[in-house]
Formats: sequence, C-alpha cells, structure tokens
Amino acid sequence: AGNLISDFSFELEDAALLKNLKSYELLTTTFKSWGTPNLTSADLFNTGVKSSKTAIPKNDFGIEEPLDGKGYAGFRAFTKDPKKYRTYIQGKFPKKLTKDKRYCIRFNVSLADFSKWGVNNVGMFISDRKVQNNNDYALTFVPQITVAGNAPLMENQGWEKICGNYI
Repeated sequence: AGNLISDFSFELEDAALLKNLKSYELLTTTFKSWGTPNLTSADLFNTGVKSSKTAIPKNDFGIEEPLDGKGYAGFRAFTKDPKKYRTYIQGKFPKKLTKDKRYCIRFNVSLADFSKWGVNNVGMFISDRKVQNNNDYALTFVPQITVAGNAPLMENQGWEKICGNYI
C-alpha cells in the first residue's frame, strides 16, 4: 500500500540548512520526523553540501552515492573506541499498524568504505512505544527485521537491502 515512512530518502532542499550541514550528528536537529533512542544523533549526508564531513558522494567515511534522492543518514553500529558511541536512527509510522496484518519492511544500508570491521545485528526493532535511553550505551533490543541469518554486513561497495515481514 505504499511507503509508510516520511522523509525516507532524507531529502533536504533548504539552502540555509544545507549550508549549516558541516558537522556530524545533525539528523535529529534537521529532520523532525527522525529521532534517536539515545543521546547522540545519527549523521546526515547530502549532495548539496560542500563540507568533507557530510558531502555526497565523497566524505570522511568514503564514497557512496545515494540509493534514492540526494541524501542518506549514517549511524555508527560498532566501535572499539571508548570515546565514540553507537548511534541509531529512530522513526515513527504515521499511523498505528493494523493488528494481524502483514507488513513488508525494507531498508538499505551501506557499510562505510573506511570501516575496519563488518557488523551484524543491523536491523529494525519495531515497538508500540518510543525507545528512550538516557545514555549512549549499545541497545539490547533484538531487531525483528535483520539480514538473513543475522550475517554481518561486510560489503562496502553499494547498498544492501534488508527486508522481512512483520505481523
């Protein structure tokens, strides 16, 4: 029945917002439809940005074209650096899901070119409540939608589709 997620391709047309997109962790301050379950926001990248931190296609994390539109969001799924935190992306369905109805959930991810490791447990956790964590520690929720067999994401060229059914 169509896409239930607003701003799914992280489109950003406002010239003033694009000009200010010069640092990391700006997803939640730029888009009101996206949030984070912990204290640190995810990153936002756009083709209209000049900063090497958040430009597309080439930025501090490598080279990647958007799958759709002019933007994408970035999150840190794993780190050994105690000064850096994992980040997450949290959205809200525009209306309640219907009980016992099957939903096809799809999203795409791309491992950053400069990632030292692949990572598993990348997925979508669906809840009837907003997830809120008053720190930046890793979340312990088990996502309902993951890569088949929860295999680690290892490929850093292009986009990998993650999909599954949710009832």
